[in-house]
Amino acid sequence: MKRLILSALAVFAVGGIGITCACKAGIVTPPYVGFAKVWSVAVCQVDGPFDGSPLDVSPLQVITADHVTDIDARLVADPFLLQDGETSYLFYEVLNDANAQGDIGLSVSTDGKHWTYQGLVLNEDFHLSYPQVFKHEDDFYMIPESCAAGAVRLYRATNFPTEWAFERTLIDKPLVDPTIVRHGDHWWIFASPADDWDDLHLYFSRTLDGTNWQEHPQSPIVESSKRFARQGGRIIQENGRMFRIAQDHKLHYGHQVWAMEIDTLTPELYSETLTSRSPILTADGKGWNEIGMHHLDMHVLPNGKRIMCVDGLEQVLVVGPVKLSF
Repeated sequence: MKRLILSALAVFAVGGIGITCACKAGIVTPPYVGFAKVWSVAVCQVDGPFDGSPLDVSPLQVITADHVTDIDARLVADPFLLQDGETSYLFYEVLNDANAQGDIGLSVSTDGKHWTYQGLVLNEDFHLSYPQVFKHEDDFYMIPESCAAGAVRLYRATNFPTEWAFERTLIDKPLVDPTIVRHGDHWWIFASPADDWDDLHLYFSRTLDGTNWQEHPQSPIVESSKRFARQGGRIIQENGRMFRIAQDHKLHYGHQVWAMEIDTLTPELYSETLTSRSPILTADGKGWNEIGMHHLDMHVLPNGKRIMCVDGLEQVLVVGPVKLSF
């Protein structure tokens, strides 16, 4: 659940003397100078299969709030890829500037390099983010983060990729970044409670659309960890191995990303191992990912090349009256 974070100083001339005051809420009137922390989405080409090692991020294209044309957007974040035929579909959170609510936007590409914005495809009366999309049998599904509605909700495409309908509630709890994967004879959802990002819970069910989702007996499978608990993207399955992506918010929200290899995943047991002493994604110190990264998804294109979508956090200079949101 991203929000525009603004640290600001407003300078007022009083009797020829400049007075500086901290601005925390409301509308700031000119003269005003401040910095906004803004998320963007990048699509990158990756060499070789994923093994949990640190990743080199060289963007093919960076998608920003300026690419959104049907509303005024503050930021874009939480990207997920889906490949169907020769077309790649990129779904992500779009934060609406009018109401500070997250909606789900879409961009498409036929080569993985050039992406065209298609518009908002899912807009509810509550905040949405983290739109994990996947295909099961002949249907396309999406599980966005919908903790503002107090539940994990499953959506099905009625006209893929632009029209989606609510299918059913899977877990009747407010959970952040719910991440689903099919493994063995079960579906699994990894998620953190909305009021405790430092714990990670695990749920499972034999059917995707069933009402019998159970919490794992070892859940929470990660406890009291600002570095390794909260999900940061799809579970990556490569060559018989499974990797869980974790976002690190110990230093600040959206700091960096780690990979955990899942060693055991059964209805009775769960275990995982940190893959590297270094994060797999971290800030670059400049540009679109200047101060942080917190998400990734990865897919193989029909030509055999591998692409990855990530998001990055940067500080942007803002001048003029601005609505503050915390």
